[in-house]
Amino acid sequence: MYRFLLWLKQPSNTLWVKPTLGALLALIIAFSSYWIDRWLPAQTLPKISIDIVDDLLNIIASSMLAVSTFSLSIMIAAFSSVASNATPRATELIIADGTTRTAISSFLSAFIYAVIAKILLGLGIFGTNGLFILFGCIVILLLYLVVVLIRWVQTLSGLGRLKNTLDRIQQKATESLRYYRNNPNLGTAAKITDLKQVRSIYSQKIGYLININLSGLQHWAEDNDCSLHIMVRVGNWLMPNKAMVLVQRDHFQDIDFDEINRFFIVDSQRKFEQDPSFGLSVLSEVAQRALSPAINDSGTALTVLATLAQLLIERPIEKEDDRYFDRLSIVPLDEGIFIEESIAPIARDGATNINIGIAILKTLATIYHQAPTVELSLAAQKEAENTLQRSIEILSFENDKRLISDVYQQLFGYKLSQ
Repeated sequence: MYRFLLWLKQPSNTLWVKPTLGALLALIIAFSSYWIDRWLPAQTLPKISIDIVDDLLNIIASSMLAVSTFSLSIMIAAFSSVASNATPRATELIIADGTTRTAISSFLSAFIYAVIAKILLGLGIFGTNGLFILFGCIVILLLYLVVVLIRWVQTLSGLGRLKNTLDRIQQKATESLRYYRNNPNLGTAAKITDLKQVRSIYSQKIGYLININLSGLQHWAEDNDCSLHIMVRVGNWLMPNKAMVLVQRDHFQDIDFDEINRFFIVDSQRKFEQDPSFGLSVLSEVAQRALSPAINDSGTALTVLATLAQLLIERPIEKEDDRYFDRLSIVPLDEGIFIEESIAPIARDGATNINIGIAILKTLATIYHQAPTVELSLAAQKEAENTLQRSIEILSFENDKRLISDVYQQLFGYKLSQ
């Protein structure tokens, strides 16, 4: 069940949900007009011409099919634009856009409603009451479609554009980073007290760890009267020779250790949920693509660097780490990976650009001075040293070398020995 719910959370797996629910609702509303018509006494409601109702249904049926087709083509074009101008990893965020899904579902549902209503109307089963109810439903539907169309037009103005994509990536990265900052141990509280009484459990799959079912592990540990020390974090690359969990127990008879693997979800692609560094990595990919010779858009790279600095210096809410799982512990996350997966690739790709090099040093200096943890601060300092050394080796113009060295000294307060 846990894997199924996790599967449903993926936007690409739930494109059918809203259209299906909308179609069912359209069927219910269409048939309810007939049922209410049979329940009410004859001539209770005003008389409406059947031609008016039929004309309105014709307009809805013909226009909504065209609008649905057009909207789907726009969405596919947006996917292609994001994949080519930003990064393919960001297409999932466009698929997850609620306004887009609501618009397409509404247009399809309106088309289905109009077709079903026309069929019922053609059967001649509606009396005076039924025609009026049908007319009322059409008016409400038209008002709703006007609102949806206005929102849809507003969404179309930004869908697939680079700024819109960057904003979505930043939002996702912020959510995962905030969750990590406010709950770095993921609610685990136990400690391994005796390393002699442990057994290592290895991954049975190869790929990225995208989710850990901590509740399932807690129940398993309670049922088997043991403690578990998780040796991996979401986003890590798993392979059969890498210890994934340490099981602590007085004895290890009558335990099915293979069950532990089912609580670790492995996939070939990383996901944003539970992975605080993936959003940073996706932002970095956008900057790397912008710095490629084919695009040569240093402005986008500068925007990404400013966004990364803003994300990495955000401090956690002052509260104690929530602890739900008293039989679990987890290895601390090496926060140096935040720099390694975000700024370091940009520094390598932009090493020949003096402006990018200076911007990277300013970004790293901001993180160095304002990072919420010492570990992240030291990682920023180390990457700044690497950036300076790389620039000095790659840049050919002596004034550029001197300039970036002076910037480093101003930002970090000392001169790096060559």
